[in-house]
Amino acid sequence: VSTNQLNSVDTGYDDGVSITPGTGRASLALLQSNTPTAGTFDYYLGASGDGCYIRLATDLSNGGVTVDGTQGANAAARTMAQIGKRIYINQGGLISGDISSSSVTAADTANSSGVGIWIGTEERNIRDTLDEINSTGGFSDFPDRSGIINFARLELPTGSAEQIYKTWQIIENGEGIERIASNDTNRGLPAWQTVYNWQKNYTVQGEA
Repeated sequence: VSTNQLNSVDTGYDDGVSITPGTGRASLALLQSNTPTAGTFDYYLGASGDGCYIRLATDLSNGGVTVDGTQGANAAARTMAQIGKRIYINQGGLISGDISSSSVTAADTANSSGVGIWIGTEERNIRDTLDEINSTGGFSDFPDRSGIINFARLELPTGSAEQIYKTWQIIENGEGIERIASNDTNRGLPAWQTVYNWQKNYTVQGEA
């Protein structure tokens, strides 16, 4: 069902026809050594570093077996920031210390709605997956100057304006103001490392 541990496997389907969940097994070995009751499926939710599996009672003639499953103990564990954090850790190879906990908390406060995403069976780019999740709530994730991942959302300004621009001060082509990405190679991301090649210059310099 999943390469990662799940919190629950709620319902199974054989080409859309419901299959009743049977017994939850404590290990993959127990799932493999016990036969489910007819008309049901047994399941193993997984453990840390282990995936989730189901076992059918009999071969199904229709094929196309699918399940409804959830990851995360509750809605608070399935927010955009929490899912993004798990993707960075489980698929991106980062550790918790590589992600700003305060930015995750702030993102959860800004939008605490639970979300979900189905990746499918094909390989998918982590960046594309994170962008799809973030876009549902207007968030973005990015490394700061120290390389720590932050989650943030551009909020409406409050308080007194630092600067006010009038319509006549804005030059545009009739399509409104748009955000344009930097044209440099790294698209404006801070450099992780810069190498300077240098040596003494013995050429006599002219006057400035």
